[in-house]
Amino acid sequence: PTYIMSVFQLSAATCEELERGIRNFWWGAQKGQRKTHWIAWEKFTRSKDRGGLGFRDLQTFNQALLARQAWRILAFPDSLCARLLKARYFPNGDLLDTAFPASVSPTWKAIMFGLELLKKGVIWRVGNGKQIKIWRHAWIPKPHSLRPGRSTRSCRLKWVHQLIDEDSRSWKEDLLRRFFHQFDVDEILKLHIPWREEEDTIAWHYEKTGTFTVRSAYHLGTSLKELDAGHSSSSANPDGARPAWKKLWKLPIPHKVRIFAWKLIHGGLATKSNKKKRGITHNGVYDLCGSAEESEHHAVIMCNHALALREAMRECWDLPLEDELSFSGPEWMLQLID
Repeated sequence: PTYIMSVFQLSAATCEELERGIRNFWWGAQKGQRKTHWIAWEKFTRSKDRGGLGFRDLQTFNQALLARQAWRILAFPDSLCARLLKARYFPNGDLLDTAFPASVSPTWKAIMFGLELLKKGVIWRVGNGKQIKIWRHAWIPKPHSLRPGRSTRSCRLKWVHQLIDEDSRSWKEDLLRRFFHQFDVDEILKLHIPWREEEDTIAWHYEKTGTFTVRSAYHLGTSLKELDAGHSSSSANPDGARPAWKKLWKLPIPHKVRIFAWKLIHGGLATKSNKKKRGITHNGVYDLCGSAEESEHHAVIMCNHALALREAMRECWDLPLEDELSFSGPEWMLQLID
């Protein structure tokens, strides 16, 4: 539904219905009979280098597509569409700094939804500083919030150009240290001020070119969503990749074996241990050997049948020693690949 999602905001119920169809197809549900979903959906929607499979979170993807429409209004203000929408919804203000009425058309409601995400990634590039409000606009490139922290004391300064020495075209360091926290001062002093006076420009912070892309907006949206959910391992920086995951997907093995390894790492195999946790069975002992509970590590490493298989394989291939295959924690397979 990409075309519709780039024009209208889909309801949460519609996105959930579409994702339910994807999940049921993945786990093999047939004729209305739902099969067990062994891994949480949120792990599927992460990118592959962050431990997921790269499935789309459709609601966030919808928002990223609509953010592109809002970006076009910013990037091409003289276009007929942009002038029409400005005359209708914000004739005396600007898109990033206006409160819109509650009763609007479905098209504008969709753009407002995309605008929420766009505002989190848009940054002002300092030229002459006459269009940038110090405490209201995003203009300091930092890992998290792009706005400055609160003033350390009462401050009447409003515009960024008031912080610039026009003669030397440099920052007024005494003013910065008087009103800003040290972490903001350090970042502001890194900003280059053009020698010739130029207009301030709007850019997309999460692309080096400064141009908006749906890909980076989607990654920003998913990262922020994980932060809101309390996942401390993520950050607002869209790039939270781990080298070990990249190594998994580059292994010279069939793709279905890589998928099996991904399930193994996330504890998503239909082992008796997992079935016991979900109340599907009361006995977790491995049927094949009958010596221990059927966990992922026991089934593929510790079972006597697995040991015998590896011994036979060592006649043809150079496998890791048995000591290297010991259980080292929930991500033992990922550590072994690394």
